[in-house]
Amino acid sequence: KQIDATFEAWMGTHDETDPDWQWFLSRRPAYRTEMIARTETIRASNSGNEELFREWGVEQKEWLSTKDDRTRGLDPNDKFDHWDADGQVVGINERFDVSGEMLDYPGDPTASPGNTINCRCTVLPVL
Repeated sequence: KQIDATFEAWMGTHDETDPDWQWFLSRRPAYRTEMIARTETIRASNSGNEELFREWGVEQKEWLSTKDDRTRGLDPNDKFDHWDADGQVVGINERFDVSGEMLDYPGDPTASPGNTINCRCTVLPVL
């Protein structure tokens, strides 16, 4: 809701007759703020969890996918595959191999947007 409010406040400062502004508005999907909130929340949560695991002395971590009809990799045409990443276990200082990209955790900002935006996966400690 706060992201929506920020977008709305920012949008109110522009001339609605400006063609460049109209171009922007026509390409801003209704779900954009939800996508940003989900992506950034998962990113922050998983990053924080990984740091906490290190503090606890955890030696390995595991990728846990949210397996449903929206999971990357369920469709054979998906470029990125979080379905097969599920259950992957690596050392706490190692990276997960997700569709050829090396990620520290789900939502890792060094990965491609297609591998992180709207990701609902999480990282678990292996005890």
